Amino acid sequence: MRCGRSIAAVVHGLMMALLCGGQNYPIDYLISHNAARAEVGVGPLFWNPGLEAYAFGYSLIRSIDCALIHSRGPYGENIYIGHGQGASAGIDAVRWWYNEKPLYDYATNECIGDTDCLHYTQMVWRGSVFMGCARVRCRDGINYFVSCNYYPRGNIEGERPF
Repeated sequence: MRCGRSIAAVVHGLMMALLCGGQNYPIDYLISHNAARAEVGVGPLFWNPGLEAYAFGYSLIRSIDCALIHSRGPYGENIYIGHGQGASAGIDAVRWWYNEKPLYDYATNECIGDTDCLHYTQMVWRGSVFMGCARVRCRDGINYFVSCNYYPRGNIEGERPF
């Protein structure tokens, strides 16, 4: 039992280090997602260039107005807007989504109260195997639009993420 806590602490520490110092490379997105998945016993995600291209194409479209509007495409999707230098890296989006973890109640399989936790549950969705992400600077020159797409999609009503 003690060994399990040590492993979880190491995984959490690694994830936090990456989230605090990461960039916008596929490995940054993958490592941080997979650390969150390991915390709940879910297998890793693998990078998919097709999903990355989809995320990039949609991010380009959204970069015109930088509106938080989902693509309504065939994949699971998390989106984020980074504001300025302080929260503009793609890894900041992953941190934002991960921070929804305490808002998910496993016992009821719901978000607590009127909060949103579906970004987190998509990150750790046991059925998702592939992901691809992109970050594009918005037309305003200040903000960035970040999109991560997942296949197969998660957040299937009535099912638990892990």
